Amino acid sequence: MHPFPQRAVIVCLGLLMGACIDVPEIQQVVEEPDGGPDTSPDASTPDAGEPSVLVRLVLSRHVTNGPVDVRAELSGPTPERVELLVNGRSVETLLPPYEMWWDTQALEERQHDLRVRATLGARVFLSEPQQLMVDRSPPIALSTSPGSGARFVPVGQEAQAVFSEPLDPATVHVNSIRMFADAEAVESEISLSGDGTIVTARSTSKWPVDALMKVSLGAGVTDLAGNPLRTMEQEWSWTVPGFIPLGEPLFPDSGNHTIPSDIDMRVDGLGRPVVAWHDGERNAVFVRRWTGASWELLGSGLNSGTADANPSQSSLQLDANGQPVVAWVEQMESTVHVRRWNGTGWVAMGEAIQSPLLLWNLFLRTDGAGQWFLGGPASNVGGSQVWVWKWVDDHWTQLGTALKVNASMAISGMQMDVDAAGNPVVFWSERDSAFIDTVYVRRWSAGDWRPVPFPFQDFGTTTGVDAAGRILIVNSLGHEDSQVWGVSGETWAEVGTPIEGRFPAAGTQVSVRGFTLDSTGVLVALLREAEAPGQPETFYVRRLRAGAWESISGLFRPLPDVPVGRPPVFGMAPSGRLFIARTEYTAPKIQPLRVYISNE
Repeated sequence: MHPFPQRAVIVCLGLLMGACIDVPEIQQVVEEPDGGPDTSPDASTPDAGEPSVLVRLVLSRHVTNGPVDVRAELSGPTPERVELLVNGRSVETLLPPYEMWWDTQALEERQHDLRVRATLGARVFLSEPQQLMVDRSPPIALSTSPGSGARFVPVGQEAQAVFSEPLDPATVHVNSIRMFADAEAVESEISLSGDGTIVTARSTSKWPVDALMKVSLGAGVTDLAGNPLRTMEQEWSWTVPGFIPLGEPLFPDSGNHTIPSDIDMRVDGLGRPVVAWHDGERNAVFVRRWTGASWELLGSGLNSGTADANPSQSSLQLDANGQPVVAWVEQMESTVHVRRWNGTGWVAMGEAIQSPLLLWNLFLRTDGAGQWFLGGPASNVGGSQVWVWKWVDDHWTQLGTALKVNASMAISGMQMDVDAAGNPVVFWSERDSAFIDTVYVRRWSAGDWRPVPFPFQDFGTTTGVDAAGRILIVNSLGHEDSQVWGVSGETWAEVGTPIEGRFPAAGTQVSVRGFTLDSTGVLVALLREAEAPGQPETFYVRRLRAGAWESISGLFRPLPDVPVGRPPVFGMAPSGRLFIARTEYTAPKIQPLRVYISNE
């Protein structure tokens, strides 16, 4: 082998050092712009005295899902060749005027590095790089608030959607994104977060209750590449009901089996609802109070502790300090027990009351000034009577004799309340063999039960007391409306105008489920009415103002596809917030009590 001449090596190296060589068939660009940096950020400057070409790449957009307008701006001598480089490889040759509508379909969906390369003789000039993101995927809604399909959404004003990538701000505005309450457009302000991923629709007023809210994003809303939203991403909806759950469903303890009955609820002066119920699964009465964050179980389950304890017919009231007092019946419905919560535990309120007959209902009542009464209908095979007891000093004493008019009839119903003078008023009905009821009313006065005239056929299922101390009953008018009546002394008078139903087209009957007073003493009623014939009843609340019944709540509707449980009970906080409690069937032996609060 002959050695390569040393002189020849030196000559070759000298030639290489004296020129810039362009090898066209090698497309990968690794050379730097000739002549070092220029004051212009997007051009190259050759050595002093050499002809130079300043090159600048201009793109019509930097994010795309399709073609892009590509333009090379050149100054200096005309190059022999101008090329578009993508990720260092030549993909197109640009001819004067060095501009083209370039199709990006061959590129992968990702970010690409673009340059323009100009060739002049043996030298190459490169533009500064420009980034191009190719994106053909539509933006995806990662989350929405409220959630799509949410059923118990508090009244608010703001809805948001978070997307997987930035949206084009030019496509996000009040004409492309709209909010609706049912079919009515809701005036809203539309905004896009700084990073372009969060759309906010804020209504100029609070959402209405009992409405299906919806945000609709038009097809013109796109990402930065121009990809429109998928059809399934173009709207979401949620429900704003009249009432929303207050905390979790109520169970007696850590177990999940419960069949509550005899539900009662009161609201203390701090606006905290207190609920009591009898649980047949555990043979005990339970009381829970809302703390503002959760439902506190007051003590443990209540019963007498005897082997045959089987509590039932529980009834709840609050004392003058807002502490609960609860009564119930035991030992085959012949013994009444009363307990008062002292802040740390339950203490007996007197000895147990022994009833001569079997009590099948129980009413615990107070005038709020320290007077307490118990009453209930009782019966056995020998007959039936109504019994009333009063708390005197430290024990319960029977008021007068048992109430009954016709010895041959059976007690079929009863209600009891306390009038303005602090005297109990008792309604009861007696049924004959033809199942015809006769109503009687007695008021305790001057040490005896005094008759009160009653001009109606029945007293319904609800009685109450207004701020004037009148005892109230409800009388149905025809097939739809109802009328509240109050008795002062022995005179009955209409209280307010007739109560008309909320769904007149349905032709269904409206009736009163319960009464309470607001913080100013105005009468408030819980009404019940089916929205259509054959449907479960919907509940709502009205207040007697200037002689007319005005609506003060949304609708409390039955749960869909859930068997109807016991009728709900209600109460009102001093602030005016409303509470409704009902049982909700979820499975056999799982029918928890749940409390709702008005959605405000």
